[in-house]
Amino acid sequence: LKRVFCPAGEPYLQTTDVALRIINGHYFGKVNTLVVHVSPQTKYEAWSNETLLDYVLKAIRRMFSNKRLPELIDHHVTRWDVDEFSLGAYSYMRQGSHSQHIRDLAQPSHGGRVLWAGEACSVEGQQCVHGAYMSGVDAAKQVLEAVGMSAKEQ
Repeated sequence: LKRVFCPAGEPYLQTTDVALRIINGHYFGKVNTLVVHVSPQTKYEAWSNETLLDYVLKAIRRMFSNKRLPELIDHHVTRWDVDEFSLGAYSYMRQGSHSQHIRDLAQPSHGGRVLWAGEACSVEGQQCVHGAYMSGVDAAKQVLEAVGMSAKEQ
């Protein structure tokens, strides 16, 4: 995008289409960038890249009361569900899911001996590398505490 048109201080933008999750790159240091996740197992899987892009842009226009959006400079569509190197390897929240489900998933199990980390365990960074990293750091701190050390000692 040639200019920022959405609230720079908001990490995520909500649409009326529950299958679309928009990450505001500006918030994360990628000025004029939006990342749109389309939930798997939706009607969109069979659409061409051009049809999908048109649909997403229309949804964004509706979000901003159909005001004129800046010109799109570039776009890239990935299809992780068929990518030979990932085969759909990221989590997503189904319709009806809540952030509490993520917090529940991240809870230690087996009497606290098994800790969980990864992007699926991060409310703030779900579906993203930074979420995996942040939850890994949290799990590492818990391990250090369990053996009587602090993260500051390392």
